[in-house]
Amino acid sequence: MDCRPLSTRKTLTSCPGSVDHYNLHRRSLIRAIQGRERIWYCGTDFSYGGHEGALTSDLVLAQRFGASVDQGSNASARIQFELVKDLMGVESASGKLIRQLDQRLLRIAEKMGAVERLAPRVMRHYLQ
Repeated sequence: MDCRPLSTRKTLTSCPGSVDHYNLHRRSLIRAIQGRERIWYCGTDFSYGGHEGALTSDLVLAQRFGASVDQGSNASARIQFELVKDLMGVESASGKLIRQLDQRLLRIAEKMGAVERLAPRVMRHYLQ
C-alpha cells in the first residue's frame, strides 16, 4: 500500500492534543482560511483535540459536502459537533448565504440610519 501524501506543497507541524489558551486561539484562526481555494482542513489540529475531536471534524466536513450526519439522541455528540463546526468555521452554503445577506442588509441599514429597527429582526433570526 502506497501512503504518500497527495501534495507536499505545505507541511504543518504542531503538538496535537495540547489544549491551552494559545492553541485554542491558533485553532480558531482556521476560520480565516477554511474552504479557500477549495482546501478544507480537519483533524486534531483543527478541533478541540483528541481522537473524538479529530473524528468529529471529519464528520463536520462530510456534512458540509452533503453527507447525512446524525447524532441521534446523543446530546453531548450534537454539542461537540456544533462546537467543532463553529471552531473550524464551517457552515452550510445556505447558512453562508444568509450570513452574507444579513451583513449586506445591516450595511444598508447603517447608511439609512435604521439599524435600531432592523437589528432585533436579524438577532431573532440567529436566536432561533
